[in-house]
Formats: sequence, structure tokens, C-alpha cells
Amino acid sequence: MAVGLLRHFTQTEDKFKWEKGLPVKIQVPLEVTAFLDQVIFPHFFNLFDTEESKEVIEKTLECLREMCEVFGPSAIANHSDKLVEVMLTLLDKRTRC
Repeated sequence: MAVGLLRHFTQTEDKFKWEKGLPVKIQVPLEVTAFLDQVIFPHFFNLFDTEESKEVIEKTLECLREMCEVFGPSAIANHSDKLVEVMLTLLDKRTRC
């Protein structure tokens, strides 16, 4: 998913080069950030709140991991606090699934 987003918005096959750590040193293109903020993360957070299937949550987490591998910290920087809450909820087994 992440690679497809990058290709769609940048029209390039080049791998996105990023650096470890926060604050974000190399930001993904603004179009990618906007799509993540307006479409992907609201959908992911809705799934985390409402989904009862462990397989769906597992796949969502795999997509999140892939985004981090491709985009580095800029993929999650705008949502890190909420993601920590979600991860703690999942680890504490306080979710619907």
C-alpha cells in the first residue's frame, strides 16, 4: 500500500530515503501526508475502535508496519500519540477483537 501511494503521488519508482528518529528529518511529499492524514489514519483508527476480527486488525497493523518501513517516522509522526494509545489498548486486550 505505501509503495503504491508513493508511486501514485510522485510518479516515480525511486525508493523514499528517510532517516531514523523524531523529529522527522525527511518529510514524505505533502500529497502523501495529506492522504495519510485525511484517509488512511481515520480509517485505521475506526477499525481499531470498531473491528471485531483479529485478522482485520492484524492486517491493519501489517499495513502500518509497511508504511513505517517505506516512509520512516514521517508516516506516523502526526499520529504517534493516538497510535501509542491504540497499541496499549491492544496489548492490554481491551479491544473488541
